[in-house]
Amino acid sequence: MRKKLSYFFLILFVLPSSFYANSNLTDFQFHIDSLRFITSYKNNLAVIFDSSVTFLNQKGSRVEKIEKIEGEFDKSLSFKNFVIVKNSSGENFYVRKDLGEVFNFKNNSFHRLDNSSHIKIAKGSFKIFHNGHLLNFFGRDQYHSSNFILDFNLNTREWNKIIPSDNSEIPPARENAFYKKIGDTVHYFGGTITQNTNKIPQHLNDYYIYSLTDKKHVKFGELSFENIRNSTNGKVIELDYYRSLFINQSHMILVNFKNLNFEIKSLNSILGLSPSETHSSNFLKFENKVYYLNNKNLTGVVNLESIETSNLIDQFQSPRPLISDKEIGSGFYSKLKYFLVSLIAAIIVFFFCFRLFKLNGYKKKNVLKQSNYLTYDNVILPLSFEESCIMDFLIASLKVKLSDIFELDCFAEYSYTYRKIYIPKLLNDLDDKFKLLRKNDNNLLSLVKTKNKFDKRILELQLKGEVLQYKGWFFYIFSF
Repeated sequence: MRKKLSYFFLILFVLPSSFYANSNLTDFQFHIDSLRFITSYKNNLAVIFDSSVTFLNQKGSRVEKIEKIEGEFDKSLSFKNFVIVKNSSGENFYVRKDLGEVFNFKNNSFHRLDNSSHIKIAKGSFKIFHNGHLLNFFGRDQYHSSNFILDFNLNTREWNKIIPSDNSEIPPARENAFYKKIGDTVHYFGGTITQNTNKIPQHLNDYYIYSLTDKKHVKFGELSFENIRNSTNGKVIELDYYRSLFINQSHMILVNFKNLNFEIKSLNSILGLSPSETHSSNFLKFENKVYYLNNKNLTGVVNLESIETSNLIDQFQSPRPLISDKEIGSGFYSKLKYFLVSLIAAIIVFFFCFRLFKLNGYKKKNVLKQSNYLTYDNVILPLSFEESCIMDFLIASLKVKLSDIFELDCFAEYSYTYRKIYIPKLLNDLDDKFKLLRKNDNNLLSLVKTKNKFDKRILELQLKGEVLQYKGWFFYIFSF
């Protein structure tokens, strides 16, 4: 008798699940309030409820009990508050939408992976998985949108801000952007920016590419449309390497990131459903179909239905250019950019050549001092260190006293007696070198010595003629 009662209670326990178990994946019904997540797990469609998980495939279904979630997450851990992010091997991570907690689901149990808390700074963000890291892009807190990228390291179990490289462009803050991970890059565009709670979010019309290896943002272009509907407040389905389907409350947007085009269709035109009859967060691509929930009777009891992926894509037949430059078939803007770059380069080359040509005449017409040399035309005269210092002093002053030359730093180590002998000799040597420069022009350069008109004991010196400081061809080209 006890054995029969055991079988009876077992049948009662399994009956609700067995009632829905058959070979048709879409002949499955449940109440939406009991649902945690719909996802793919290995070769099955997994529908996770409050206390059980149903695995479905073409052969049938099986129901397994899951461990009870203790504490606050018993009610909050569901598609309403969390989003599923898959790694390259198909493992699921359940991440708080506006950031904080991270879970996985193994052995029919949810396991907490993070040491963080519910930090509420990433509403409207998007999340990807790359090389062992969960990355969260942008979003907003209570008041403002951000342009931050946050990294969750599975080893440290903490969220950390990623600092872009020094040569990275700074993208505008945003939320609800369109995005696509392609190799080691993330393409993102559009979305909205919120600056405070009193203002309506403003739509963005830019397209950026972020390098995951270089941590660098680069603006790619401007969008060809305005006010496209937000994307990440719904579901994103990866169709293939370059195409994604963005589903929000009332529309589907197919974006081809290779051909840079897009098309928008209403859910009603494709599935025959109004926004109230389905939930955009629970769309899922599994094998060759896209699955969704149908709540046609609006009772909360939903049917799991599907459409062939190929049939869905075939309904998008009129794509529009995504980037504004693409609307001009002749590539006018690109050609204009190349022309302007070429023109600027030609102007720079012409300027360099013109200034270099002028340099030859400049050297022939002027006495130049360059480092420890005096030059005029083809004549080059070396100067000693002390002679060079005296020349710099004479060039900078209209008239100097002999006693002022005695005080130059280059003579600081000499005794006053030695200076009285050595400096006049240097001045005579300089004047002799000036004679070598002027050749046929006696007025070119000379050192004039006179006595102060108020005190005849004071000897004054003046450089007669013009000497220009020359710092090389590069400085000459950019001097005017």
